[in-house]
Amino acid sequence: MRRVGNDIIDLTINAAIGKSRDIRFIKRVFTTYERHCIDATDTPDTMLWHLWAAKEAAYKAVKKAHPTAHSIPRSYEVHLDTPRSSTAGGHVSSPCGTIAIQSVTTCHHIHCVALSGDEANWESVIYRVAEISREERSRRGESGALRDLLRHDLSRSLSIPTGDMEIIRRKGPHGLGPPQVYVRGRPSAIDISMSHDGGYMAYAFLPQDS
Repeated sequence: MRRVGNDIIDLTINAAIGKSRDIRFIKRVFTTYERHCIDATDTPDTMLWHLWAAKEAAYKAVKKAHPTAHSIPRSYEVHLDTPRSSTAGGHVSSPCGTIAIQSVTTCHHIHCVALSGDEANWESVIYRVAEISREERSRRGESGALRDLLRHDLSRSLSIPTGDMEIIRRKGPHGLGPPQVYVRGRPSAIDISMSHDGGYMAYAFLPQDS
């Protein structure tokens, strides 16, 4: 059964700049192989956040199928096919198997999508990155703005009225669960992942379980 995860990193905020000089963070989060990838590039901050986004996206996909899966970053080792390209594929070796990833890097942000399952059919995955305006932040907050965007796009893609949809995170035996789409009050088979950071928000979804 396939599950999708995604993560967005705003490269322009202060917290993202110069992180590759934080040796304690790097040793705690990245494997020896990943640290070599960071050291081997002339844009170490970008590589660091590229790897981080892949770990986060993979964990989100894994957690849906394996609710007890842990999130220890070093347990999710990232392998990029074309690490210096603006678009890169690859995989993450996780405690629960191999997770396929695809990412896009710009000078402003990094967006990574992860897909679990035996066969990575990327044609079925729908995703989007958008900026969060100041008005949206003040009116709805980052999470509210992202939910509005996803509901709007789901409505257009699946011909479901936005008023019939809710995006809810239920509390389960292992804490707060992943966001889920409810249609007319009932949980749907649409698999979604949401992320926001700084001035950006992003989502990915599979129209139905497969």
